[in-house]
Amino acid sequence: MADRGNKRRNAWAPHAATGIALVAVSLILAEVSGATAGMLGGLRFPAEYRSWSIEQESDTTDVTQLYVPFVGALRFGPQVDFVLAGAYGSSARSPASGEEFTLAGPSDVTAQLFARLGGDRVLLQAGLGLPSGTKELDNEQLSVAQALSHPLLGYRLKTYGQGLDLSAGAATAFPLGGSGAFGLGIGLVSHGAYTLVEDGDDYKPGLETSFSAGFDLGGIASGKGAASGGGSPLRVDLSYRTYGKDELDGTEIFQEGAQIEGQVTVAAGRQGPHFEASLRAVAKSDNTVFQGSGETVEELKDKPGTSLRADTHLDFPVGGQARLGVAAELHRFSGADVPALNGTTFGVGPSLALFLSPRASISLGGQLLGGSIDEDEESGLDQVDLSGFAALFGFTWRAQ
Repeated sequence: MADRGNKRRNAWAPHAATGIALVAVSLILAEVSGATAGMLGGLRFPAEYRSWSIEQESDTTDVTQLYVPFVGALRFGPQVDFVLAGAYGSSARSPASGEEFTLAGPSDVTAQLFARLGGDRVLLQAGLGLPSGTKELDNEQLSVAQALSHPLLGYRLKTYGQGLDLSAGAATAFPLGGSGAFGLGIGLVSHGAYTLVEDGDDYKPGLETSFSAGFDLGGIASGKGAASGGGSPLRVDLSYRTYGKDELDGTEIFQEGAQIEGQVTVAAGRQGPHFEASLRAVAKSDNTVFQGSGETVEELKDKPGTSLRADTHLDFPVGGQARLGVAAELHRFSGADVPALNGTTFGVGPSLALFLSPRASISLGGQLLGGSIDEDEESGLDQVDLSGFAALFGFTWRAQ
């Protein structure tokens, strides 16, 4: 429940009309849970291995994850697309003084249908989240899942399996001048019940509702994709999410606070050197925990914290079929009532993109990671030092 909104988008456009539709696509993908790619026609395999060492005083715990997702998109005629996405994750938590705990298996698979109307300016979406992932966790697996959920560590797969989810979304986009677009979107996700803990009761997350707006200038809408080193000179996204009450065996136990997300992305350069930077902020209202029953239900509030993240990337063409660069990230999480969540992490490392053909490319990258969890005198928490690395490999094939 700690992180529902960690979606990444990567879109391209073959021409201007479809480019406007892809602004709408990105809004739906940002708002509808389970969507993982802004791609219409093609395949993506963006794998990552991430390892952190968590050191407090003389005790060190290693947490690792191999994450191998797939996203496939198939076009049914000129106006309808089908997107299938899933992943496999192998995670481990290894205390220095104890045995290794593991959590491995598939994630849920999401199937989504997109229909473009009104000259590619209106997009409708309907989807299923199929309960194919690993769930009913034992105590050892649950300890791994709890480590993966820490907001500073950046693991891609935090929740392996849930119940049957139903999603729907709609978005529209309008051209602005010759190269810009503005879009509005709405998304709904209804979660099915599932057993989270082995021999536990059924857990049912609350209904998610989201509203979004996006502004794109000169990139997606003009049909200039990132494969050539291009990107939008300016992209702004804003979304607002609300969550219903989570239930355990039919009893309301938790309600996640409403969430506001904002992201600004700027880019410069196309065929030659290319620079891109983004700043993303996520702020939430208080979470509510329900205790008791009947007329004696007590509502306990806690502050979930605020996330602020900056990412930068600079690359250069190498010959005619590759781009070499460097990427860096900085993440600050603060204001949570749980002191062990507050802190700062960073990463920096090289990247390499190889263009095998106009449709196919391979991406490689790595980062050295570092940071710390803040000291908290009130709770007696000492500073926790963080260090690690990440290795990335991706393959992309575009239908157009």
